[in-house]
Amino acid sequence: MRKLRLAVACGVLACSAGAGWTQDKVATPAKKPLTPASFLEWRDVQDPQFSPDGARVAFVVSDPPKGEKRTSHIWLYDKGSNEARQFTYSEKSESSPRWSPDGRAIYQIQGTVDPAVMRIRRDGGRCEQHWIAGCGG
Repeated sequence: MRKLRLAVACGVLACSAGAGWTQDKVATPAKKPLTPASFLEWRDVQDPQFSPDGARVAFVVSDPPKGEKRTSHIWLYDKGSNEARQFTYSEKSESSPRWSPDGRAIYQIQGTVDPAVMRIRRDGGRCEQHWIAGCGG
């Protein structure tokens, strides 16, 4: 009797699993053709920098262009929470994130016309300007 129940259960499972194979696939939206112009619509991720303890990664995300301007911002990935979040939000672009030796702050370059080295605490807060290009430090 026990073998019969097991056989019936296996048969039911096999039939229900097989039913999934016979169902029609859900229609997927039509894919856009890949063109040189479509590359401009993509975000670009670059320059990953691991924190000294290896628990976080700072990286640069370039947004799709808005008019003639394409901005880049620093993002942080936290290994513990498995989440990424945007870290900087200025109207100027930020690039080249680098961790302080103790991992409590990130240094970055802000702007492209008159770039400045900025420091911001990992937990947020106010940006501090540390150096302006062309001013001799």
